[in-house]
Amino acid sequence: MRKTGRVFVLALALFATLCCTTGVSAAQLQGEKDGAAVIAEDEIAGDAEQSALSEPDASAAEEEPEAEHVTVTFYANNRVLAEIDLNPGDTLQEVPQVDADENEISFWLDQDEDFVTPTGQIITEDTNFYAYYSPVLNTQEHIRYIQGDGTGRIYPEDEITRAQAAQIVYSLLQTQSMGRYEHSFSDVPQDSWYDPAVSTLASLNVLDGDQNGLFHPDETMTRAEFVTMLSRFYPLAQGTARFTDVSDSYWAQTYIQSAANQGWITGYSDGSFRPDDTMTRAQAVVIMNRVLGRSADQQVLREHSFRIFADLQENHWAFADFMEATVQHTHTSNRQAAETWSRYVVPTAGMTPGMHTIDNALYYIDADTLQFDSYTKGFQTIDGKLYYAGADGLALTIYSAGLMDIDSAMYYANGDGTFLTSGMFGHLQFNASGEYTTGDLELNDLVEAELNKCVNDAMTQSEKLRAIYDYVRDNFTYLNREHQARGTTLWTTSYAIEMIKTRQGNCYSFSSVFMYMAQRVGYDAYPISGGLGTNNQDHAWVMINMDDGKAYMFDTQLEWRYQKKVDLYMMTRDKTPFQYYFPS
Repeated sequence: MRKTGRVFVLALALFATLCCTTGVSAAQLQGEKDGAAVIAEDEIAGDAEQSALSEPDASAAEEEPEAEHVTVTFYANNRVLAEIDLNPGDTLQEVPQVDADENEISFWLDQDEDFVTPTGQIITEDTNFYAYYSPVLNTQEHIRYIQGDGTGRIYPEDEITRAQAAQIVYSLLQTQSMGRYEHSFSDVPQDSWYDPAVSTLASLNVLDGDQNGLFHPDETMTRAEFVTMLSRFYPLAQGTARFTDVSDSYWAQTYIQSAANQGWITGYSDGSFRPDDTMTRAQAVVIMNRVLGRSADQQVLREHSFRIFADLQENHWAFADFMEATVQHTHTSNRQAAETWSRYVVPTAGMTPGMHTIDNALYYIDADTLQFDSYTKGFQTIDGKLYYAGADGLALTIYSAGLMDIDSAMYYANGDGTFLTSGMFGHLQFNASGEYTTGDLELNDLVEAELNKCVNDAMTQSEKLRAIYDYVRDNFTYLNREHQARGTTLWTTSYAIEMIKTRQGNCYSFSSVFMYMAQRVGYDAYPISGGLGTNNQDHAWVMINMDDGKAYMFDTQLEWRYQKKVDLYMMTRDKTPFQYYFPS
């Protein structure tokens, strides 16, 4: 910015005033001293003659009245910058060139807010002039001009409102206090956070309202309106840029064309600009950086972590532009306008260390960096608890409480973002990694192999259960094996392994295989070792606790025995074709 010293004409004016009011020159004053004796003799002779001719004129002895002065007052930024006293009819010679903050003054306004040139004006009365600054954007200092909401979000794909757009541009003005301006729009409250921005830009003819004097601060700004606002800071650029959807009669055609000719906008791959679409925050930041000639230091972004927003990851198309706009820095640029950041501070997320819930997902703020921790997609153990990281690398997904298949394994979500580990949900067991397990690694693999033969992902859970029941009933045969004590369950693992390997077994074997396969698809299944029939013979079957709160019976071995002539799928205890005896 050019800086000019303050030059005032107060001393000159006072000196001129002194000469005009006395009418005595410097030479005359010196002559009085040298010829004092001669003058005295003349006065003696003259006194006698004068007394003989007339009486003395009393008015000649009175002191002449001082001439009235007029004051010229210069205002800048609503403050008095300078005052100059002149004689009425004097010509104003010079005016201040800069304000108290050394900001260059572009023009002056008179009391009617018309542009005037004060120098050369004949001043006959007290006069006020008001500084006016040409709107200039700050391209030298790379300040932060957009920020998040304090909860880890910056909303890159949200539509930008007219008030938000005005605030961004206002924050980038080289001089924010623009002299005398008045509140501009009836729908912009004077105590609103955006009033200084909107009113200032309106006084500079950068922003417009509608024909009713309304600004509509909460409405979204279109792409055409945003480009028009920025184009008013610069001379229109001529060129050949054209967009298929911007006709010569379109209201903002000249501004859009100028912006394209200067490389601020490129439009879409189909040749369109979509002027009436709303401007997103990401689009606004990218265009703003192009206008200002700003671009992030790619080397710095590669060397440091900049995980400061939960909704803005490094693979976002405008990530580098957001970093340029949010990280204050000093810089140097080479001939290709590539920036090298010479001084900056690696930013933080501005949140306390630990877990935070944002948009129904969990994010973890590292205590050392105060930034979001990043993860590879999949299960992660944090502070001894198991979480699942999504594809974006930052968010930890919060699942509804219940069983679910993730990455080809079954887990139990607690509903708070954590998963059950080394524990039981109903009759289902989960290991230290959170996966469902039969309790035996070999059996885990055997069960998975059997499931692949009878179910698929296209099936509903109930369809899978029916398919498993039919598969166990139809694909294994009976072989007498040792009976188990009633009320016991520790036999299930060994009986299931032997059954799957040999394809033969008794009721305990059938029940074990069906139980584990049903558990694997998310059913709370468990074995019963009891009795059957009028003779109360040893027998085993499976119970499943369903979502309706009832426990149902399943007997694959007995239905195999009766060649499917009886239906023993999903029975209630009071409705069975046989007498079942439960252990006490």
